Amino acid sequence: MKYTRQEAIIAAVLWWQESITKPLNQDIGAQSSAERQLELLMLNHSSDNQAKITKEATEVFYKELVESLASESGQITLDVDYHPCQILGDALAKSGIDPSVLPCKTWMVIRESNEVIVSEGYRATPINI
Repeated sequence: MKYTRQEAIIAAVLWWQESITKPLNQDIGAQSSAERQLELLMLNHSSDNQAKITKEATEVFYKELVESLASESGQITLDVDYHPCQILGDALAKSGIDPSVLPCKTWMVIRESNEVIVSEGYRATPINI
């Protein structure tokens, strides 16, 4: 989809805002039973923290993330391995939302062409949003 820079930022932020409130699949690419147990623990922790998110907190997260991304130039990468990148982490901290609510092994890029691409989860196929 062809976006202006502001539209690309809004599309990206709306995706992250939705990701903190929808049921999570904390896909870390588990291959062993111990790794699958870790996924389940992460999922339970994430779900507990999602239940604590208020409408006001999601609004603050949205505002902070839009402002932060608008101050960036060039290509912007946002990612969550087991912890969020600085930009996402700061927006979460200012909103009082626990970082565990973000999907692990997820990355997003806002290209200079304003294309927004996201890959949600371990080795997930990137998609344009």
